[in-house]
Amino acid sequence: PTLIINKLLNELQFETNKALQDLRPDLEVKFDADLNFTFRRNGKERSYHQLSYGQHVYIALAFKRGLARVVQRLANIEIGFMEFDEVDSALDKAGVE
Repeated sequence: PTLIINKLLNELQFETNKALQDLRPDLEVKFDADLNFTFRRNGKERSYHQLSYGQHVYIALAFKRGLARVVQRLANIEIGFMEFDEVDSALDKAGVE
């Protein structure tokens, strides 16, 4: 089980960060074996509370996109469409664009 968890976490971390690169290249996340998240902004470690609400939204969206990619690969299915309700409601105009 540990090997499976670590392999999945590595894939999920990779896919989440790949999605973050598209959304907010200044953000990065890291997961450990105990499912703790470490956040980096511009290479500096930050606590979750030091990030803005908008940055929380970007991270959550990237995590969901990453998780969908991992599930898609594991289940050998294609997820052609994902819908998120009001995902940009907390973002400013530049963030929405």
